[in-house]
Amino acid sequence: MESLLCDEMLFDMSPNIECDEEEDDMYVANGDSSRLHDQTNEEFEQAFEAILEKEVSYMPCSGYVDHVDLNPLIMKERAKALCWFIKSQRRLGFSLGTIFNAANYLDRFISSNKCQGWNIWMFELLSIACLSVAAKFNETNTPPLSEFQADDDLGHCFEWRLIQRMELTLLKAIGWRLTPTTPFSYMEMLTWSLRSMNSSLSNKIIDCITELLIINALLDYKLLEFRPFTIAMSAIRFVSEELLPMNSNAVLQHFNHYWNSQDYQGELLKCQEIMSKRQPIQDQCLLDYHCCNNNNCCGDGGGGPTSPITVLFTPVDNDQSYTSKKRYPSFVTQAQICTQITSNDFNPSKRMKKEGHPPA
Repeated sequence: MESLLCDEMLFDMSPNIECDEEEDDMYVANGDSSRLHDQTNEEFEQAFEAILEKEVSYMPCSGYVDHVDLNPLIMKERAKALCWFIKSQRRLGFSLGTIFNAANYLDRFISSNKCQGWNIWMFELLSIACLSVAAKFNETNTPPLSEFQADDDLGHCFEWRLIQRMELTLLKAIGWRLTPTTPFSYMEMLTWSLRSMNSSLSNKIIDCITELLIINALLDYKLLEFRPFTIAMSAIRFVSEELLPMNSNAVLQHFNHYWNSQDYQGELLKCQEIMSKRQPIQDQCLLDYHCCNNNNCCGDGGGGPTSPITVLFTPVDNDQSYTSKKRYPSFVTQAQICTQITSNDFNPSKRMKKEGHPPA
């Protein structure tokens, strides 16, 4: 296979995954609850410590929030990418853990300053690669690459070979480290701590916290200055105080040791204050973030629900899923992708075909 950049050769084989990519914390970070429900308090603490300990090493590089602030194109295209992740999660049936991981890969790649001179098509190609890699790592069944582009939200179509090249570029940029601790990683911990609570109430709490994490942890890049635990705990505390003002300690009892830590206290209060300025939680807890209804964010909005939260929590008729007609715009023919893929990879004489794609 050809080289990706300058004299840099494509990998002959996948490197060994680092020792901290352990199975014991992988199932927690990826949202697999099957092994958590029977845990003892001691085992819970051990699992919690495992994902807490590694979270900093999976955060974007220092100064990332300022970098996005100073680059309007990155700010806008990141928002579009995250909205596309959320819509794709519903359309393709992915877990939320997959979406949070894809967002983590995206931010880590951008923050590593691998690209010189971003263009819209670069973000779209990177977004597809992030979601594809996250799905391959998290999901039992991964759709072919053609399915990732089977909507009208992306302005460009890419050949499967180019997407695979971008996947390899992404993997190298993030060091082949694919099990990040994200704010969503702590949701299974919360589910375990609420196991003795009324199921309808605990489900409502989980749903509200999940929606708040989507609105803040995913779509608001400014919260990336906080650690994932800080964001998750702020959401947990905020929702529990809103819905259970008299019994919020019951929700927080397994986290109080960390909440009261001096290392986290100031950051937690600051993060919770930011969340408290958002739209108040309503009785049905239907927080509606209209990012994808904003033409300045996600273009014409494509087909389907305009709000990513609506996408996630609206039942779907299996016979009428909102995949709209496939369109085939011209391939990009100029520039290099992040200075790592040559212009020879873009062939304007070829177009993506609905059939004949190899497995993703």
